[in-house]
Amino acid sequence: MVPLTRTFQVSIVKHYKISNLPYWQRKQYSSNSYRYALSMMYAAMLGTYLDLLFTGLQFYSFPERPFSAVFQIHIVFTLVILPFLSFFFLYVGKSLKRSGRVLEIIFLAAAGPVLEMVAESYGLFLHTNEWKHWYSFAGYFLFWSSVWFIFRWTNGDKAIK
Repeated sequence: MVPLTRTFQVSIVKHYKISNLPYWQRKQYSSNSYRYALSMMYAAMLGTYLDLLFTGLQFYSFPERPFSAVFQIHIVFTLVILPFLSFFFLYVGKSLKRSGRVLEIIFLAAAGPVLEMVAESYGLFLHTNEWKHWYSFAGYFLFWSSVWFIFRWTNGDKAIK
């Protein structure tokens, strides 16, 4: 009896063009998908925790909100709208110089109290009498600044123009 010594090589893996790229190009290509994700998750978590804190301290409330039996905050805003808004903020801010980015943060900080007043007129948001709208301006300024700081920290020089 003669042993069978033939071996067959079957290639079932299709090689894509990206697999032929040098390592540093592959890493850069694959990291684009989550470059914004950490900052968006940070914005969602920070927004959720701040809303829980301020509604718990009864500085403001959300009379009309989804899942009102479960959550005391507007969960759709903090987990859906805020991450998309932060993506837009980071996407635009990445292409701006430092002075333009500061103006973008000031614009968003000023838009926050204005949108809160519009939401109050529709009955979606209520403040206590002690609340001043410049508190919202300062809070949004610090919020957007911290989101940019996290984005810059997690992306290094790639986030700076």
